[in-house]
Amino acid sequence: MQIRKALTKDALQIHKLINNFARQEVMLPRTLLSVYENIRDFHIAIENEGENDRIIGCSCLHFTWGDMAEVRSLAVDPTTGSKGVGRAL
Repeated sequence: MQIRKALTKDALQIHKLINNFARQEVMLPRTLLSVYENIRDFHIAIENEGENDRIIGCSCLHFTWGDMAEVRSLAVDPTTGSKGVGRAL
């Protein structure tokens, strides 16, 4: 597992991960546009699968002002098991 800043190419996978939980009504939904607009605030956890990285978790740290920030959209793929992905993010 690796943690890195999200790139625009990651937006669709992030959107799918978040909205999977939103359909279960445990998270607020996000539009794909919202993910793109805030991509610089996201970090992702990835599993390397050759040429394609699979996103197994994401978090968004949104700075409001000064040293105040809010954690948004913390989501971990439930198929990964207990690997500490959420804690790492």
